[in-house]
Amino acid sequence: MGLLLLSALLGFIAVVTEVSGQGAGGYDFNAQSEGQLIGQLSPLQVAGISMVVVACLGATVVSMFFCYYVYKKNKENLALPRY
Repeated sequence: MGLLLLSALLGFIAVVTEVSGQGAGGYDFNAQSEGQLIGQLSPLQVAGISMVVVACLGATVVSMFFCYYVYKKNKENLALPRY
């Protein structure tokens, strides 16, 4: 269920990124020129956002593995009643 939700979220982000990036043209590194598109992200900002997204996904995966590890340890240490 969680993997399906994650896949749907990543798909939505990919669609929004593709649609918002169409027709933007190339990035003009000369900020003073009239070719600069207003409201566009700089390459440094895109790199920063990408790094944050990858870090968040990594933290999610690590926390999922940790929760699974704790679940398995608790299941192993479960004391069965003796009659």
